[in-house]
Amino acid sequence: IRDRYVGWPAVFWITSPAIALALVATIRSVPENRDVEAARLDWRGTLLVFLGLLGIAYGLISAPTHGWTSPVTLGSLLGGVGALVAFLLVERRISDPLIALQIFRNPLVAGANIVTLLLYFAFNGAVLFTVLNLQQIQEYSPIEAGIAMLPPIAIITFMAAPAGTLADRLGPRLQMIGGPALVAAGIALLLTGGPDARYLVHFLPGLVVAGFGMAFVIAPLTKSALLVETRFSGSASGVNNAIARTAGLLAVAILGAMMLAAFAPRLTEMLQSSQLGAEEQVEIMVQYDRLGGIVIPESFDEPARHAARHAVRDAFIYAFRWAMGLCAALALLASVVSFITIRPEKSDPTRAA
Repeated sequence: IRDRYVGWPAVFWITSPAIALALVATIRSVPENRDVEAARLDWRGTLLVFLGLLGIAYGLISAPTHGWTSPVTLGSLLGGVGALVAFLLVERRISDPLIALQIFRNPLVAGANIVTLLLYFAFNGAVLFTVLNLQQIQEYSPIEAGIAMLPPIAIITFMAAPAGTLADRLGPRLQMIGGPALVAAGIALLLTGGPDARYLVHFLPGLVVAGFGMAFVIAPLTKSALLVETRFSGSASGVNNAIARTAGLLAVAILGAMMLAAFAPRLTEMLQSSQLGAEEQVEIMVQYDRLGGIVIPESFDEPARHAARHAVRDAFIYAFRWAMGLCAALALLASVVSFITIRPEKSDPTRAA
């Protein structure tokens, strides 16, 4: 009965009680604060930004299947970029834009949103593909992989508030430079593990360091992104949240495409150097889009199964290291952006207008 009526989509019901509690708390505790001068919702901007993100995400996700030069991929990517360009042009010309672009005149706000994009891309990408590594290569069960990923979540949950208090005393600059640097260092530590990595040695240290980095930066990052005039507070909050969510979406799409692009040729190379026959190699390669989840056919004898499994594991680790290297580089770039743009003496919200 459980397998027939309750499948994996049921996991999304876990969030329902939390959403209900958040809704009740919002209704009871959050005061109304709206821009009385706003006339109407910007439906054109809403549609354009939706189509832009949809086109780019679909293009990146479909590229490994259809090819980067296929009409589907190029049409989606170009259409998405075109929609985003049109969105910016529309927002500049209408009186009631979805996003008040003048908030980005403040270098602090602009820098904070750039850091949000880079950092959340890096962290979400590292988490996603580390989970795949744990399940597909290290052979953890879904529950074991979930428990293994709890340390950074727990650190962020319990350390974000104290880190926010510290930022109030010291200003945002130090933590917004050091936090992303710690995230970069933590992700870089994930590069050290191989096909037979040990959790306590090759995963936990990196996850803990990255978790502390995110905990230190979240509060000052959010505060910096919202240092605008009161009438723009809703727009600034929406922009920052949208950028954080978009970063996760792009991480899945871009890193997924990158993993496949690195995995497939490496797998081909490993299979060709193995003792597998041509037909056996084909049976493995047709599943390349499953990454480390490739199923070894039952028709393979034991030596062939071992050779195929070795090739798959090696190719996955090779692609995983490329992906983690990119994530670490982006987190470090976020630290550099903070160093350049986040300056306490320029935190006057009136500069955003």
